[in-house]
Amino acid sequence: ILGLKETEESYYLLVKESKRFTEASMNCKWRGGTLAMPKTSNTNQLMADYVTQAGLTRVYIGLQAQSKDNGTSNYVYADSSHLQGFAAWSQAGELNSGVSPTTNSSCVELLSTGAWSHVECEATMFFICEFPK
Repeated sequence: ILGLKETEESYYLLVKESKRFTEASMNCKWRGGTLAMPKTSNTNQLMADYVTQAGLTRVYIGLQAQSKDNGTSNYVYADSSHLQGFAAWSQAGELNSGVSPTTNSSCVELLSTGAWSHVECEATMFFICEFPK
């Protein structure tokens, strides 16, 4: 296991176990945390550097699209807070794109570049857990 990374508020652990999104989320909860939530550019960069140092290209983060009745979607973090302010989509229009969560691309991965991208929730990959200090 790589060493923990930390910010003033949280610790981060990159888990090198390939899991689907739901399994990754449950694994972090079992460890006492949540899937990591990069809510600031500094935290996002710390996590991207962590991914790079581990020799990886992508990991799950704790952000997911949730469908609304009117056909649009909201992005919600693992702590149930809504995505607002900072975002790092790999394509500028991705947040408002026609990607419908019903296409199974409702989960989000963090790339080693620091960019976020939609990914199918059934894909298996490593993930980062976040723990409060």
